[in-house]
Amino acid sequence: MAELDDLSKILYEDKTMVNAEFHVGENGEVVYGHKLIFALGSSFWRRVFYPKSWQQSTKQVYKVTLPDLNIDTFKMIKKYIYIHQIDYSRIGNVFEFLEVLIRFEFHSLIDLIEKKILQDLNSKNCLLLLDKCINYHALTNLRNESLAYFISNMEQIFSTKGCLNDLSDSTVIYLLSYLPTNISKALILQRLFDRGKKLSERIKIKPTIENATFLVAHLIPLVEREQNYILNEQEQNKITLSGSTNNLNHSSKLNNTSQNKNKNNNTDNNNQNNVHQKNQSNNKNMNNSDYFGIETQSIESNGTNCNGNSNKKIQNLYPSLQLAISFFSKHTTIRSRKCNQNGSLEQLNILMMTTEANASLHEDVIRSIKFTGIKNVQVMNVAEIQPNYDQLIQFDSIFLFSSIEPFSDSVILGNLLAAYVEDGGGLVVCSYRALIENAWKYKKAELKGRIIAGKFLPIAKGSLIKEQRGHLGSILNKTHELVKGVKQFNGGSLSYRIKTQLEDSIPIINEQRWNLSISSTEMNKNTKINTNTNKSTSIHTNVNTNTNVNTDTSIDTNMELNEKNLKNNQNSQQSLYKKNMCICENIAVWNDGTPLISVKQIHPKYGKVVVLNMWPVSGEIGTRKSRYAYWLPSTNGNLIIANSVEYTAKM
Repeated sequence: MAELDDLSKILYEDKTMVNAEFHVGENGEVVYGHKLIFALGSSFWRRVFYPKSWQQSTKQVYKVTLPDLNIDTFKMIKKYIYIHQIDYSRIGNVFEFLEVLIRFEFHSLIDLIEKKILQDLNSKNCLLLLDKCINYHALTNLRNESLAYFISNMEQIFSTKGCLNDLSDSTVIYLLSYLPTNISKALILQRLFDRGKKLSERIKIKPTIENATFLVAHLIPLVEREQNYILNEQEQNKITLSGSTNNLNHSSKLNNTSQNKNKNNNTDNNNQNNVHQKNQSNNKNMNNSDYFGIETQSIESNGTNCNGNSNKKIQNLYPSLQLAISFFSKHTTIRSRKCNQNGSLEQLNILMMTTEANASLHEDVIRSIKFTGIKNVQVMNVAEIQPNYDQLIQFDSIFLFSSIEPFSDSVILGNLLAAYVEDGGGLVVCSYRALIENAWKYKKAELKGRIIAGKFLPIAKGSLIKEQRGHLGSILNKTHELVKGVKQFNGGSLSYRIKTQLEDSIPIINEQRWNLSISSTEMNKNTKINTNTNKSTSIHTNVNTNTNVNTDTSIDTNMELNEKNLKNNQNSQQSLYKKNMCICENIAVWNDGTPLISVKQIHPKYGKVVVLNMWPVSGEIGTRKSRYAYWLPSTNGNLIIANSVEYTAKM
């Protein structure tokens, strides 16, 4: 081993036996190297220098130009792969350094640097590390590790004053999407107030869309939906943030601003000046410890007042936001999904997400989506581009199917899809490869993020079943819209699917988006016991914990009755929970009992999620061989696909 180390040191300094020249940086400074050593240290250089086999001739000198690379960075990398030494003090921006390592696939050095960073991970630097990782998209592993640490130590991290102040808006929004239901909302409000002070001051000086977007689209809805943590019940009867005439109703302000758009410019300018003057007069009366009329220093994590004054009134929640709201409403629209209210198939807008680059496969699946009359279908290749939320909310439903090609970022995509469903968007997942569990071959094509971790899908991930010819076994719910007109289905000789089961867990939702409380009367009215022994169904029903004693007694009685019925029907997977009303059901199964069509709906205000456990491409594509490998065109595969898209798209 010592002899090999000595040989490596000799080769590191050698310039006579080299067969690779690297021209690095803008000035093209030459760094000499050996193709074999670079290939052994990097999969990237292995493919460059030895694309076919290791037995290729190495006599020819290979010249490589790297104009965008820092010369010092490249020299440090070379030193490590030759003699396994790295001087951490010479690394400037460690995240830029890691991006270079990831780009050229120096995996051993990547692991070493990441291990060094994670050794020093704590509650104080966790959010800053996560902020950097989100901005540097290649740092997937570091982002996941720091996110896992954040989720495990969330209370401790949020208890630090100003922990969100130095983060970008995108990072704060990213973190909010991971908040569990049991964390103190008042604690989060406190941290958002701390951060909002800086944003508010910037808005009062120079309003911009970016500044107003964060405050209006994220801070205000959070305050509105979690006002119970600040006001007691008696005060809520007197002061409501959305309907009181004595307080600023920002919704009416938005409407008034929208109605005034058609007036002349002088009127608009006068109105904006008046709002600005009103802001200044209101803010003069606010102490430095106040923010939006609330003494934020007095709010503790339990939502009560430090001084014991639980009846403290909110003077006015929005004085310093009036200008932001006025400016924001005139330049953009608060994000909300544009749904088709009249149910017309011709007016539905569908987005087909795919990682498949073959256009002929796109056309085949689009034909199936349009089979029942849908007209507007757009295609987005999520292997090449990473969508944003503003793009997704333009569509009534998303149809996702993927191949072995990896997603551009499976975690971010999963987070976006979860938020889309929470805002009422319909989702159809028809991708067995995205749902294969722990398969190294398809690891990068595996769907991740909140859509998976939050249990939004009706079935769990599973193992791959292929080359086992399959067909429609039985329809468990023959009256369901998803199987309207479906008589037969044959998956062909391949019949791709995953071996899985119903995922009847309650999804981990972001309660900032909807208030999902229903009364016990509504619960009893909506809860039904399924006596069909062929149907695999799970219903989770929300119970309002704020009801009186008599109501609670009726709920307990209802739960006891349900438990008796469940004992008489072992095939029905039905239970009561105290948070959400969630319906999860297998509609149809393959002949081997594997789920074929499954649906989950968290709540009527949320979007429907359907999983088609099949390959969506029909046998009409390609060669004679593929005609019998994929689902047979003579069966109802196109109707299954079209029904699922239509069902999820309609509110």
